[in-house]
Amino acid sequence: MEHGHGMAMEGSAILWTVIIAAVVIIALVLILNRTGGPRQNKFEVNQGDTPMDILKKRYALGEITKEEFDEMKPACR
Repeated sequence: MEHGHGMAMEGSAILWTVIIAAVVIIALVLILNRTGGPRQNKFEVNQGDTPMDILKKRYALGEITKEEFDEMKPACR
C-alpha cells in the first residue's frame, strides 16, 4: 500500500485552490479597472476651457467650497 498518493492529492487540491483564487482576484481587478472602479470626483479639462470653466467644474464636483470659489473667482477674470 502506497501512502504517497494521498499527500500528492492534497497538494494538488491546494494548488488548484490557489490558482482559482488568483484567477478570481485578477478578474475582479480587471473588471474594476475597466468600469473605473470606485470613482473619484475628477473632472476633465478640455482644450478650450477657461480658468473660470475649470473653477466652475471644481465647485460643481464639490472639490472646493463656495467660499473657495468666491475667493478664486476674481483671479479667473
